[in-house]
Amino acid sequence: MSPRELCEEGYRLLEARRLADALGAFEIAMALRPDCEAPPLGIAHVRFAEGRLMEAGAGLRSALQRMPWSAALHATLAEVHLARGRVGEAREALAAARATNDDVSAQALVFALEEALSCGALGLRPPEKAASPRSA
Repeated sequence: MSPRELCEEGYRLLEARRLADALGAFEIAMALRPDCEAPPLGIAHVRFAEGRLMEAGAGLRSALQRMPWSAALHATLAEVHLARGRVGEAREALAAARATNDDVSAQALVFALEEALSCGALGLRPPEKAASPRSA
């Protein structure tokens, strides 16, 4: 199978909730094409589905070292940050995605996430500052 076919199979398996099989397909695709953004995106989606958000983020950051031009990788990293309640980091990832001017569909995701953040639709707010200790 080609890397593209492996990624397509990975997403079919992910949709069927066969997460280990999906992960395997994406990992093989990434070994065949380490310069392609689709396999690390798929791996991140599997990790997200498993609830392993820190691993999803780590994999995306690693992929961004090789492909900093990828709006999709930046936008997906923003989604991971949002799921972890890290609004500031999500905004940074969205700004990086916007700056790439890559991939119209990824830019549409960036716009949608920015809009949701700005109107509070995600129910996330920046963490409140810790109250200063009261003096006695």
